[in-house]
Amino acid sequence: MVEDLLDFNSFSAGSIRVNLERINIQAAVKEIIYQWEIVHTDALKQVKVTYNSMERPMYANVDSVRLQQIIVNLLNNSLHAIKGKADGKLSVSLKYDRDNVLIMVKDNGYGIPFEEQHFIFERFYRGKNKKDVERGLGLGLPYSLLLAKALGGLLSLQESDGSTTIFLLKLPLCKEERSK
Repeated sequence: MVEDLLDFNSFSAGSIRVNLERINIQAAVKEIIYQWEIVHTDALKQVKVTYNSMERPMYANVDSVRLQQIIVNLLNNSLHAIKGKADGKLSVSLKYDRDNVLIMVKDNGYGIPFEEQHFIFERFYRGKNKKDVERGLGLGLPYSLLLAKALGGLLSLQESDGSTTIFLLKLPLCKEERSK
């Protein structure tokens, strides 16, 4: 927890560097999910994890370490939300629009109550579903949002209705990838 707080403060003060490099987003996200699944093998016994992507490789200038931090945080949050469900489902989908790659993380967990949704990107905010159940400081989503912005992108909650929650990470494609 202390390390998380120090990282968050360092990043928000501008003292953590972002090293942008051209990477294949599909391959990077697939590898992140693979590594995450290895770490969470026991917790995933009753959870179906799927990964859907477009066929053509897409490239973006991102920091692969920072991308991993965002994706792992979203996956961890989804896993917490579906913990204990017999039919837990978690999916990661990649699409693209004219200028951006769109990474959607979706789960069928308990969701985020409507009245809490506008607070989830606030520092130290922990919703009633997590406050007494999961450890943490309430910095995962605010930190992930800062990281997404540092990569030239955006992280947003697209939907959460009590049976489905979808987060969208939008990152700019490399210039040569746009409008292909």
